[in-house]
Amino acid sequence: MVIIIDNSFLIFKKRDIFLSEYPYDIGNKIDAVSFHYCKHKITMPGYTCREQLTSTIDLNQESEEIWKKMNRKLRQKIKKATKENITWKINENFNEFYAISKDFMKQKNYATRLGFLSLELPNVKIMEKYGTLFTAELNGDVLGGHLYLEDNDNILAWISASRRLAVDKETSTLINCANCLLHWQAIMYAQEKSIRTFNWGGLWSEKEALDPKKNSVNAFKLSFGGGTEKAYSYSKINNKLYEKLSYLYNKTLAREAGSQEAVSEEIES
Repeated sequence: MVIIIDNSFLIFKKRDIFLSEYPYDIGNKIDAVSFHYCKHKITMPGYTCREQLTSTIDLNQESEEIWKKMNRKLRQKIKKATKENITWKINENFNEFYAISKDFMKQKNYATRLGFLSLELPNVKIMEKYGTLFTAELNGDVLGGHLYLEDNDNILAWISASRRLAVDKETSTLINCANCLLHWQAIMYAQEKSIRTFNWGGLWSEKEALDPKKNSVNAFKLSFGGGTEKAYSYSKINNKLYEKLSYLYNKTLAREAGSQEAVSEEIES
């Protein structure tokens, strides 16, 4: 089972397809199509292919075994979040999470002047329709959350955002613990639904991970004890105007942010 998300903006139609074994031809009616985290590499005429790494956790294990494989400091953070009376909710607070995500993108320099094209963040309706949202609260205030995509076999970390860059150091540390707790709860949730694989939504390459911040993101994901494997993304643009705007968008990202780091791959450490 694959996850297909159709999104329209201005005159354009965009389709994102997640967790397909292989890419497949959908014709030319969609202006832009992207396949994310395919398991196999093949040649598809008209499609560009990008190889990447990701980390996955085998959920067929007992939860106690997964817990034991996790980094000791990570387990301590999860316990601390519980002791601090942080509460978590599932599939609530979508509006709050969207607002936090927009602010988080600005603080991380992901947002550009082309944000109105809806190229950076799915709207609330799409989040509610396709996502599974875990959020953390303290005294009624939403601290942040993680949005996942799921099918019968996989749960994929899609978007993560929090208020940790806009608060004092003590609260930021607490939010860090809350983030760990939410991922653990998502793992437990997926196991209860007999989902087989938890996918962290990408790792930076060895070269990219020379950047300390990117290396920290990788280290955080791997601290949950998962294995590393290759995944493949495919993309095709069928509309010339969209292609020009996409080029302008990427050029703007490179100039303003210095990279094309995707918010869907940002898991807070």
